[in-house]
Amino acid sequence: MNASRILVVDDDDAIREVARRILTREGYEVIAASGGEEALTLLADRDEQVDLLLTDVIMPRMSGKELAERFVSLRAGARVLYMSGYTDRLIGLDEVDALIEKPFNANGLLDAVGRALEPAH
Repeated sequence: MNASRILVVDDDDAIREVARRILTREGYEVIAASGGEEALTLLADRDEQVDLLLTDVIMPRMSGKELAERFVSLRAGARVLYMSGYTDRLIGLDEVDALIEKPFNANGLLDAVGRALEPAH
């Protein structure tokens, strides 16, 4: 059983729900939000640790990159995993940023989350 807590943020209800189901079934605790503002509100309302932000890159009102910057400033030591249906050249991510391409399958998502949560060497 996994004790990690993941905040999943995507404006697409279907993708957010699929990610939530896959991760919950694997034992992760999942908090879900439909956008950056909702995610930040959920974080402000909770004192517990969030280990990983899994966020779409392209969203209305607040990009995943902006959300990630704010998230990391609020939760020191937290990790970020981006998801996108666009290539990394089009979405402005650095080579060091962790990215899973949509559409993803359960194994792909779980592998990417596992790598994102690995301790830094």
